[in-house]
Amino acid sequence: MMDRHPCSPRKRIYHVIILDSSQLMKNLRYPVVEGINDFIVHLRLLERRHMPAQDHYLSLFMYGGRSIQVILDRKPVMEVDALVVESYRPRGRSPFHDAVGLSFCYTMVHTARQDGTVVNAYVITAGDDDSSTLYYPLRLKRFVADLQQKGWYLMLLTACKELMDAGETMGFDGTAFFSTDPDGIRALFQELLKETDEHCSHV
Repeated sequence: MMDRHPCSPRKRIYHVIILDSSQLMKNLRYPVVEGINDFIVHLRLLERRHMPAQDHYLSLFMYGGRSIQVILDRKPVMEVDALVVESYRPRGRSPFHDAVGLSFCYTMVHTARQDGTVVNAYVITAGDDDSSTLYYPLRLKRFVADLQQKGWYLMLLTACKELMDAGETMGFDGTAFFSTDPDGIRALFQELLKETDEHCSHV
């Protein structure tokens, strides 16, 4: 099928959320799901606002215990259904470094050969219990630098001040602190919407 706008340089913008679903988040299920759904609605509005120059996609990874789940895999935002509370059940430990490294790697492999690709990745975590076995801070720092060379924007939003300091050391483009209560989660997603607007307006 022919592109309706063959002369328009289209950007494929991938929004990647890596969400802590460990027991550290167990009391925040409802505000987190509400925030994710607000983010989905906002991405749809962004696509309409920047049409036809931008196509927006959403990936959602959840990690807790020994598992990292791919909930959404580069799905066009216009086709993304609202997240239901039953799909977010925090439990287990928080292997922060492994979750971030593996999710970044998966996304990189599946977007590397596409022209006009922009990746904005946001890590949301209450903390790190040092249960990672594959990635360690120095390895993740090197990976972050490699992805930034490819034009990725990487942000860490965390309830752990030590991890926020570590994120700055690892070279994340931005870090932000949130409190582990409903108001803190709402403020977190407001920050996420602001960052997303800022980056999409300069693509």
